[in-house]
Amino acid sequence: MTAIRRSGQFKDRDFVETPERIFFCVVGEVHPDGYVVAYPRYIATENTSTLWRDREGLAYERLLKVYSMLSLKNALKILDRYPYYVKYLDAWGVEMPCIPIERIVRHLKPEERLEEIVHRGPKDTLEDKLIELVDTLSSISGIPWRSFGVTGSILLGIHNPTFSDIDLTVYGLEESLKVKEAILDLKRSGVVEELPLDHIERSVYEKLKHYPIGVDDLRRIYGRMWQRGVFKDTYFSVHPERLFVDERYGEKMYRSIGIARVKAEIVDDREGIFLPAVYSISVSEWLEGDRRYDVEELTSFDGFLSSAFHIGDRIEVKAKLEEVYDRRRGRIYHRLVLGTLEYAGVEYAKIL
Repeated sequence: MTAIRRSGQFKDRDFVETPERIFFCVVGEVHPDGYVVAYPRYIATENTSTLWRDREGLAYERLLKVYSMLSLKNALKILDRYPYYVKYLDAWGVEMPCIPIERIVRHLKPEERLEEIVHRGPKDTLEDKLIELVDTLSSISGIPWRSFGVTGSILLGIHNPTFSDIDLTVYGLEESLKVKEAILDLKRSGVVEELPLDHIERSVYEKLKHYPIGVDDLRRIYGRMWQRGVFKDTYFSVHPERLFVDERYGEKMYRSIGIARVKAEIVDDREGIFLPAVYSISVSEWLEGDRRYDVEELTSFDGFLSSAFHIGDRIEVKAKLEEVYDRRRGRIYHRLVLGTLEYAGVEYAKIL
């Protein structure tokens, strides 16, 4: 089997810890030299009422309350206290939370954490369910344990068995597609349950505060959400990860052209399973923005829209319009980008 990562590599949904006892979640696999792009997820707190604690009893506060760009924008305000964790990235044309390599106390890797739990045995009921869930998915899909990892609070060792979820990673496109089919089979057989309707409805109405689309639009997206479910009364999620990304920071230069609103058709959805999700699109109608540009791609850094669209879908999108200069291949193309801090609360995508 091909190794999941190169030595010293940071992958999407890894975590890094800093001296301030902040856990940052790594974003993607393209990082500027000497830095890791990551957003703050948990921070140590003296609030004894919090429910997240490590083995030594140290309490942690979750900074990202809801998974949306508006919520992330709010969570990033904590970095006003730590300005050395914010950097302007010339190649991307944006300011991003970036952790200097020399300030990383620990680099936590999902596949290593899962291997540790399997080898030493579970220490609580949640770890026991984690092992059973991965064993079930591995058996049904034929994908070996080594292609899985565990992220989120279990990776950090601050999970609470009474309410924490299981957040799995799966490495590789073919591996992820097989795990997807396994989950769908397990849902049909009843071994894995769909998210309860009341949970979905609560989530829909919460997301109405973050996305300028309607209830039915949000329900359609939830209807595509194969990667979440319930296993033995515990919520879980699966996050497909690219095995390798053939890009180094600076090889592509991104320039914002503003915002655009279009109607388009999904032409290719295979890379839509990942984060960022990448869909090839064909624009059929310009509703807003500079229509001189031939847009060929929709990229979403918002995990809510991973696996949301299928080939042949007609969608309406309001998103950041970018020009991309691929220096290695010597070509320029244009894309729409969702999951941006600039247009949080304004951008959207919906199925027509």
